[in-house]
Amino acid sequence: SDSRTRALPDAYGAGIVDAHAAVTYVSRTGAVTGTVTGPDGAPVDADVSAAGQTVTAQAGAYTLRPPPGTHELRISAYGFLPQARQVTVAIGGAVTVDVQLAAAAQRTLSGTVTGPGGAVPDARVAVSPLPAVRTDQAGRFRLTIAEGSYELRASAAGNGAAAIPVTVSGDTDVTVTP
Repeated sequence: SDSRTRALPDAYGAGIVDAHAAVTYVSRTGAVTGTVTGPDGAPVDADVSAAGQTVTAQAGAYTLRPPPGTHELRISAYGFLPQARQVTVAIGGAVTVDVQLAAAAQRTLSGTVTGPGGAVPDARVAVSPLPAVRTDQAGRFRLTIAEGSYELRASAAGNGAAAIPVTVSGDTDVTVTP
């Protein structure tokens, strides 16, 4: 016998499909499907969640299989205002929820990275999903970012790193000390 064949156990997780579990799961859930678009009608790759499940809409299309009942469907994507909708799912039923997200306002997030000796030049500042930026000689940085809540991370050689929560609801200025 080939050693590669012997290495694969005859158990689930090694390429064997548990058809009973799959059929049982589908027969005890419902489907929520739909598309997510922006204000211009273009598809948006948004995170869609309900009943503890989260999927990312691919080219705007999503499918969730929550248990029966009424659930809050939450839709969010960077650059857009999040939405929540109530959805009622029946066993074996299908519900379509199409969502058009409104664009979030763009704001300025600026600040200073400081250390024990004062302003820290050339510190790295990152706010996902944007590309990281570096501070100037005065330890200052500036980003254009959509309104929302984020984690700002700053790091600098010899000064360590820091992460702080930041809510941007207008032009915002922060001080970060790694």
